[in-house]
Amino acid sequence: QIGVHIADVSYFVQPGSALDSEARQRGTTVYLIDQRVDMLPAVLSENLCSLHAKVDRLAVSTIWTLSEDLEILETWSGRTIIHSSHKLAYAQAQAILDGVSQPGSSGCGSIELVPDDQLQQVRENLRVLDKFARRRRTVREAAGALELAS
Repeated sequence: QIGVHIADVSYFVQPGSALDSEARQRGTTVYLIDQRVDMLPAVLSENLCSLHAKVDRLAVSTIWTLSEDLEILETWSGRTIIHSSHKLAYAQAQAILDGVSQPGSSGCGSIELVPDDQLQQVRENLRVLDKFARRRRTVREAAGALELAS
């Protein structure tokens, strides 16, 4: 199985509240070169609604049951409580996948390195995710998806 989990903010943001109105107006968190403008206050976006490692978090999830060759057999979506083993920065995940040293805090902000005794399992999980992502991209492109350069 592979799952995609997005923080479920609906528990903390009541419909029609001032917070809901402001979040709807902003629409999303905006990332700029030297700053970010959050859709929600920091206590939510950086803490209660952030999918930190080793703590239970409310999420909206899609979970795919896959065949051995990573074809999707079944899809389930719904509200979940997740408990992540690790929280990886993009550069850190790429370094682990590439088999090079994990970048320190200067390369990824405030991150926790994956312990050596867990590194091989995390690398294998990342390889499966990478292979799945590449397979899905191929399927989308074969179905006529347009790839835009960034």
